[in-house]
Amino acid sequence: MGASNIGSGKYPLAKIPAMADPADIHVALKYYHWGQATEPDAEANADAGIAHYLDAIDDRIEDIEIDLANVIEDTVIDAKGDLIIGVLTGTASVTNKVLTGNVATLTTSAAHEFIEGDKIIVTDVGATFDGTYIVTATTNTTVSYAKTASNVASAAVSPVGQVQQVSVDNLTVGSDGHVLTADSTVDTFGLKWSAPTVSTSQITGSTTGTGSLVFGTTPTLSRSFLVSPREKVTISATAAGSDTHHFDVITQSVLYYTSNASGNFTLNIRGDGSTTLDSLLNTGDALTAVFLVTNGATAYYHSTLTIDGNSITPKWQGGTAPSSGNPSSIDSYSYTVIKTGSAAFTVLASQTRFA
Repeated sequence: MGASNIGSGKYPLAKIPAMADPADIHVALKYYHWGQATEPDAEANADAGIAHYLDAIDDRIEDIEIDLANVIEDTVIDAKGDLIIGVLTGTASVTNKVLTGNVATLTTSAAHEFIEGDKIIVTDVGATFDGTYIVTATTNTTVSYAKTASNVASAAVSPVGQVQQVSVDNLTVGSDGHVLTADSTVDTFGLKWSAPTVSTSQITGSTTGTGSLVFGTTPTLSRSFLVSPREKVTISATAAGSDTHHFDVITQSVLYYTSNASGNFTLNIRGDGSTTLDSLLNTGDALTAVFLVTNGATAYYHSTLTIDGNSITPKWQGGTAPSSGNPSSIDSYSYTVIKTGSAAFTVLASQTRFA
């Protein structure tokens, strides 16, 4: 019996060195093909053989397609290991390079659109010049950036290198709103894991919902409309007395004592028990604190004000500090605190009766 190919085009008949007779080879390969030690009763009804499964595996491997565009989009991986999140928004060819006094200057083949402050990636210019940087100066056909290295004489770049502008965006990670942001304070972009900061341009249209919107350390809102903003009020069944009462600006905007005052009182305005107000404000910042004091038939009043435990004399509305409270009323004390320097404040105060 002549040997026949029982495999496939990918796995053709192979010689078995210990067997010379084609018929023996045929039988051996047949058993191998079917994965059995004996001839099956009916090949048509036998289980599929090894070659069949090898073919199927190959076909499946060939069908696997990985579309990298769906995995990594608008992302640049720097060779130094930095992850820069954003898109390349401009490119120019570099024809000349020079480094003097820790300032690198690249000459482009044509006028470019880079400006001071842009984030750029330099490639194929040379090991000393390549990397990610912040533009410090430009002309129509040059780009400069800080680079701490030995001087490099002016030289042509051949073949030409590239400088690319990167528009950097934040990458939001997880459900708590934290973000990975590019750190532009160094000459290469690092990643910073932090709570997001919100700029005026990021707040557009109408925003609704509940919870807290927490801004950065020194946020600025310019020409913005606030519709019915709510302020935090701490309501306490406490009587203002001759001891010191603390107003924690981190906790509330308004402090309301509902029990009748028992004596003239001192108010200390601070951040909280472990934070000074001075550390929360920059020079030129101001905030307003409101203290609501309930009086019974015998009225008491605010006699002393301190900020972070340090005595301060307010400037009172009308020019005179109150010398008494108002009986059977709620006296509202309003303090506008203006920071004028390190641990230095001007306070504008007023007392208003509500009954």
